[in-house]
Amino acid sequence: MKGHKNGHPGLQEKSLRQGLSEPRFRLVAAIGILVFALGFMLLVTPWWHIILWVGITALSLWQGVVAWRDRPGQTKRS
Repeated sequence: MKGHKNGHPGLQEKSLRQGLSEPRFRLVAAIGILVFALGFMLLVTPWWHIILWVGITALSLWQGVVAWRDRPGQTKRS
């Protein structure tokens, strides 16, 4: 197929950095990290482990919110 190295006409050639910075990928990654961190937060017993996992949960939740707002088709609010 002309112009498509991978043989899939629907897929665009992108660099790894472009793919990882897409809002869709960032949203899915943030949800995965959020679920992982919530699970560990509920399993650990030392208080400082809980605080660490709460921090990671909060950061991944924030990243998910930012990725959700950056989705294509969303209007930018000023």
